Amino acid sequence: MNEPKLFSLGWVRTIAALHRSGRPVVIMFDYDGTLTPIVRHPSLARLMPEDRDRLSRLSRIPGVRLAMVSGRALEELRGLIGLEGVWYVGSGGAELDLGGRRMADPRGAAFGRVLDLLHDHLVPLLARYPGTWAERKPVGLSLHYRGLLPLMAVTFRLEVARLTDELPWVRQRVVSEAIEITPAGGWDKGTAVAMILDRLDSVSYPVFIGDAANDAEAMEVTNGRGGLSVGIGEDAPIESRVRVHGPRELAVDMEQLIAELTGVPRLVSAADAHANDDGDKTSEVAKDDQSPLMTCPGILIVEADACSRRKLSAQLGEKGWRVTETGDPAEAAPAIRDHPEEIQVALVDLQLPGFQGAKTLAELGSAHPTLICCGMSADVTAYTAAAIRRMSDTPLFTKPFAPEAIDRELRRLVAERPGHHGTDVQ
Repeated sequence: MNEPKLFSLGWVRTIAALHRSGRPVVIMFDYDGTLTPIVRHPSLARLMPEDRDRLSRLSRIPGVRLAMVSGRALEELRGLIGLEGVWYVGSGGAELDLGGRRMADPRGAAFGRVLDLLHDHLVPLLARYPGTWAERKPVGLSLHYRGLLPLMAVTFRLEVARLTDELPWVRQRVVSEAIEITPAGGWDKGTAVAMILDRLDSVSYPVFIGDAANDAEAMEVTNGRGGLSVGIGEDAPIESRVRVHGPRELAVDMEQLIAELTGVPRLVSAADAHANDDGDKTSEVAKDDQSPLMTCPGILIVEADACSRRKLSAQLGEKGWRVTETGDPAEAAPAIRDHPEEIQVALVDLQLPGFQGAKTLAELGSAHPTLICCGMSADVTAYTAAAIRRMSDTPLFTKPFAPEAIDRELRRLVAERPGHHGTDVQ
C-alpha cells in the first residue's frame, strides 16, 4: 500500500469538487485526537467554541451530513459536541443515534457482565501501577496508563494482555495510551460507518477522519465504499489515504472546506483593496474577477517546525491563499506534481536539516520552471539577505513575518510571474 501523503488541502478540494458536481457528502469524525488533542485525562479534552461553531456551520451546508463516531459513551459524546442535526455513534460503534433512530450492539448486555468479572481481576493489577485507571463504558472498558513511564507502560500492557488472552470473547488493543477492551466480534466503528452509509443515498461520498487504531475498520469501510479516509497525526492507521498533522491543522482545513463548499469569497487585505471612483474600498473578492491580485493563489509551505508552519498556514489562509503544507521536504515534489496548475508558489525553510531546504528549492525550480520558488529563514541579517539576493534569483523572506507584507509581496510575485522576482520582506 502506498504511504499516505502528508498534505492538507488536496483532499479538501476533492470533497468540494464532488459536492459541486451534485454528490451528497457525509463527513464522519472521531473525537479524541481528531477534533481535540490527546490530553492527560479525557475529561480535559473539551471542544473549543470556535471548533463547535465550525462543525455547526459545516452541518448546515445543503448536501452535507455530519456524524461523530467515537469511543466515548454515546450520551457523553452528545454532551461534548452539543449540536442538533448531527448523527452520533458512541462506545466505538456499539451505540448509535442516527437522526433519532437508536441502535445498540445486541451483545452489549451480556458483555457488560463479562466486564464486571474482568474488572474484579483488574483491580489488583491497577493498584500495582499508580497512575492507571479504568473507564467503564456501556459496551467496553478502557484502561488508561498515560501517567506511566515508558518502561512501566510496556510491562502494564503485557500484564493486561496475559489476562485478556485467556478470554476468547474479549478483544483488546492499544488506543492513544489506553487499552481498549471490547467484545470480540462485536460492533465496531466499521460496523457503524456501514450502517450510516446504508441509511444515506447510495451516491453519497463518505469521508472518515480519525487518528488511532480503533479507527482502522471505519477507514476500511470508507475506502471500500469509494470514499476518503483521513488520518490525523503520526499514529493514524495505515488504512488512511491522506494524513493531516494534527487537530489544529484539521481545523484550518475545515475552515477552507467550508469556504469551498459555500462559495463564500475570501477577503483581501486593506493594502490590496482597490478604491473606486468615490474613494470607497472594495473588500470582497468578486467571483468573476480573474485579475492576479484578486484570485486565490495556491502555495506550498515546507517547514519542519509544526508550530511555525501552522501559524504561517493560518495567516496566509486568512489572506485567501490555498495552502498546502508539509514538514517533510521529500513530500514537496509530489505535491507540485499532483497539483501543477493549483500551486503557484513554493515557500521553503532554508534551515531544514542537512541543507534540505536549498536542495528542495533547486529541485522544485528545475522540475517546474513556472513555479515561484521562495526561501525563508530566521536570524538572517540584512547584509546576508542582500548577498543571497545578489547570488540568486530566489526571493528570501526573513522571520518573523508580517502577514500583510508577505501576502502583498507573494501576490506581486504571482502577478509578475514568470518575470522579475521580489525582494526580502522584513
